[in-house]
Amino acid sequence: MTKDVDVRDFTGDESLIRAVYGLTRWVSRYFDVKIHDLDRIPSEGAALLVSNHALMAVDTWAFLPELFFQHGRVPRGMGLRALFELPYVEKFLRDMGMEAGNRATAVEMLRRGEMVVTYPGGARDALKTRAERFNLKWDGRRGFAYVAIQSGAPVIPIAGVGPDECFPMLLDRGFIPCDRIGMQSHKAPLFIPLARRVPFDFYVGSPMEPPAVPEGAAEEDVIALADAFAMEVRERTQDLLREGHAHYGGARRRTSRRESVRRGLSALGSALRRTPHSQN
Repeated sequence: MTKDVDVRDFTGDESLIRAVYGLTRWVSRYFDVKIHDLDRIPSEGAALLVSNHALMAVDTWAFLPELFFQHGRVPRGMGLRALFELPYVEKFLRDMGMEAGNRATAVEMLRRGEMVVTYPGGARDALKTRAERFNLKWDGRRGFAYVAIQSGAPVIPIAGVGPDECFPMLLDRGFIPCDRIGMQSHKAPLFIPLARRVPFDFYVGSPMEPPAVPEGAAEEDVIALADAFAMEVRERTQDLLREGHAHYGGARRRTSRRESVRRGLSALGSALRRTPHSQN
């Protein structure tokens, strides 16, 4: 079981966060990440960022470093609980500002004015087949909406366009068992784990204020509010995906293979030169 965390004691390791995101920023450059309407994310105060997810969390590796350096705030991620049961991984993730995905922790962080990033569909949303690309697989999830209502934090929908296209699919159906990540009934599609360099565009939607809970409301009333708000956020995020996909193309899709490799290697070389070993 994942232990509870007193997030009030969190300070994070700022030097580690900057070093890790600096090193992994080559992923953002490799995919030529662009974040549209970044100014919709507040520079301070609570904010719950929700987004679609992709295979191997490639969208997270590309988005979070760019969000950190462009926006300046430390993104507090809500990760897969199974990862926090691994001793060394747990410490690293928490030093990076991440926490195991549970409602109580998310509510506490938001009440402290943190910027929290979550993927409502989790691994299920990431395990999309070719036919399911650009469609959310949130399976009726409402936990994020409940968290927003309890904390009073605005929800900011974000749609990542491009991550679903970078891994070549060999079979358009579930094939790889996912038992090791706690998903016995799900299988990942068979794919080649070598990412093609396609542009990643992240579209930030306008903040959505959660509904107020009437005084004396029963728990079932709160759940009903969460259901309705979750559906509203899901529809807005799906609209962002459709709109983003409609504009996705043109010059953003015509990057030559030679230029793709050159820029990717250049970005990796720059990142390695900035590591502590290269400075000694």
